[in-house]
Amino acid sequence: MFCTRCGKKLADNAVVCPECGTTTEYYTPPAPPPIPDTGGAGFGLLGFFVPIVGFILYFVWKNTLPKRAGSCITGVFVNITLYVLALAAFTVIFMLTVINIRAEYA
Repeated sequence: MFCTRCGKKLADNAVVCPECGTTTEYYTPPAPPPIPDTGGAGFGLLGFFVPIVGFILYFVWKNTLPKRAGSCITGVFVNITLYVLALAAFTVIFMLTVINIRAEYA
């Protein structure tokens, strides 16, 4: 095998030319280290306090980092659930107050 840049004869298993430093066609760069997929409470809190960001991150990460995506969407669903429950509680309290005021003036 010969170097494609300087033409020097290389060993068959050579990765780099010792003369000019050019990599051979057999060289494959190392794979980048994998990103750890730990769900974590931080992403859940992010989804809770900023639901639109949690929703977007869920769709960005759902195939590559499923645990992080799950934490984000869990925070969003907890936020929505608590919002609906608070809205229902305030509605019931408001209606009971209105009924009580009407009963006093009737």
